[in-house]
Amino acid sequence: MATTLIGCIQSDKEKGAKHFEQTLDALGGKEALLNLKSFQISTTGSSYATHMGLLPNDVKKTSTYSKKYTVEIKSWSIRTDANRQFTYVPEHGFPEQRYRVVTVDGIGSVSNGAHPLGLPGGVLPSQAVASMEKSMKLMNPQLLLKEVLEGKRDIQFGGTTTHEEQAFNILIVSDDVAPIKLYIHAESGTISMLETIENNMILRDVALVVTYKNWEIAKTLAFPMEVEITVAGNRLHHQLKTEVIEDLTIEEDFFALPKTNTTPKHDKEAYLTGLNTHHIHDEFFEIAGLYYIEEVSLTPTRLAQGIYQVRDNSANHLGGMIVEQENGVVVIEAHTSKAVSDELIKIVEKLFPNKAITHLIQSHHHVDHASGVRTVISQGADLVVGNGVGSWWKDVLKAKSTIRPDGMSKFTEQPVVLEIESKGKMTISDNNIEITAYHILENPHALDMVITKVETENEIFLYEADLYNAGFGFTMAFGGPQSLFKAMKRLELIDDNCASPKPLTIIPGHGRPMKLNDAIVELNKVDIDVGCANDINK
Repeated sequence: MATTLIGCIQSDKEKGAKHFEQTLDALGGKEALLNLKSFQISTTGSSYATHMGLLPNDVKKTSTYSKKYTVEIKSWSIRTDANRQFTYVPEHGFPEQRYRVVTVDGIGSVSNGAHPLGLPGGVLPSQAVASMEKSMKLMNPQLLLKEVLEGKRDIQFGGTTTHEEQAFNILIVSDDVAPIKLYIHAESGTISMLETIENNMILRDVALVVTYKNWEIAKTLAFPMEVEITVAGNRLHHQLKTEVIEDLTIEEDFFALPKTNTTPKHDKEAYLTGLNTHHIHDEFFEIAGLYYIEEVSLTPTRLAQGIYQVRDNSANHLGGMIVEQENGVVVIEAHTSKAVSDELIKIVEKLFPNKAITHLIQSHHHVDHASGVRTVISQGADLVVGNGVGSWWKDVLKAKSTIRPDGMSKFTEQPVVLEIESKGKMTISDNNIEITAYHILENPHALDMVITKVETENEIFLYEADLYNAGFGFTMAFGGPQSLFKAMKRLELIDDNCASPKPLTIIPGHGRPMKLNDAIVELNKVDIDVGCANDINK
């Protein structure tokens, strides 16, 4: 049974108090921790992202960096001065980025220079600020114990365990998301590992583990000089501290927020969401983006009778499609989060009040496209996915989601997952509209990639995601447009001269609908050769 140690350790909790005091001594002592006012850490490191590669559980290195973190504890201000080399798509050859991030007690902004495409800096959403502030405490767990001493967190003794023939005592620290276990080396008293759980937008409850090595006293307090964070067993960060300075002199305006056109505001609900899903925001910021999982601004646009594009007008800018058939509604793309997919379902109910969603066709497994899959499938729909990920999706649909419950948390039926064979197709048809989903193996972005043809008597709409951001003249998938047009020829959606049997409109996941010939012209203008002349289909 755990021993509760609230605020300062109570004298009748001898066993827990002994291990807590041992840990404080290893850090430099109770007084050193309580008296810590500020610190500055110089680091080098690498960041990683999972479920953003060719297949689920692929881990991609997103950046290498050198960063200087300056922290003032009383005002809870963090300034990060960063030099970062973007590695997510190394073929693009982006130059090193130099930028500054400042967060002050729940609000924050980022300077220009953090985006590889040169987009300006601006206000950080509250969920991103929460992620950054949480990262600081995960990287420096002594801050958690300082909050215990200050009465801001509770602590429990969680017993002892062994790992690799070494003994560890466990201290459990209270947290707004989930209890945090600190594994204390029984002999040295140093913190060796932290373990807790967070919400992954696709996998749901996942283990977050931080390991600490090479504790060194800076001035009066010890800091871990090597830190690694993993999520669901996959690396998120590896960081080495090169210098730590305690209680430095800080200029008055040092934590001034980078100037923006918008005043930063603290959104309590979004901040808590950021704490729940910290690693997702961490991943996306290191891919030079922000993930606005709680923003919902969907607009349906009629493309033809019973066919709509549904686009998110918030900062996510993701579009999908809904298609009416005789026996129900087919949704193409699940969108970015439970909140957005909830709104998508409301739009379906409003447009087609007497019809249920029968199928969800998912383009690929990446988190910004697939985080609403469980929400849509909880409506009783069948899930159509590309080759190689069917069993993975079955596990995802059965996963526990206690931190952020969703529709599948109460779903009692066995969900149906339909996996398209390699380079094969699956057709859902009725008397008016034929929908065909094709597995596109030959692409550089995701090996489960699916493109979907929606064909009426008079025209074709082709939904694709991330291969060609129509209207942008650019894609983060290096070689994506070429692979898309190659697949379109193989599937005879267009001929060798890039002519289509019917007028064809490309509906991108990111971008805007574009007629086939307009797309070819745009790609030619940016010197992307997809094997087409620029004057066909006029």
